[in-house]
Amino acid sequence: MAFRTERKRAGRGLNETAEYLGVTKQAVNGWERGAFEPGIGALKKMAEFYGCTVDELLAPEETD
Repeated sequence: MAFRTERKRAGRGLNETAEYLGVTKQAVNGWERGAFEPGIGALKKMAEFYGCTVDELLAPEETD
């Protein structure tokens, strides 16, 4: 999933994202590493915060 890609594209930090979503920085990091997945409510808020769609968040992570 493209959580990290979209966060960086939006210029948002882990702490800033966690605070906006009302979760811990570790939770956001865990989503980005694929250790676990956010609920639909968090996905919607994340998409709004990053200025993207939920579909873009759920797309495969880009590799360099």
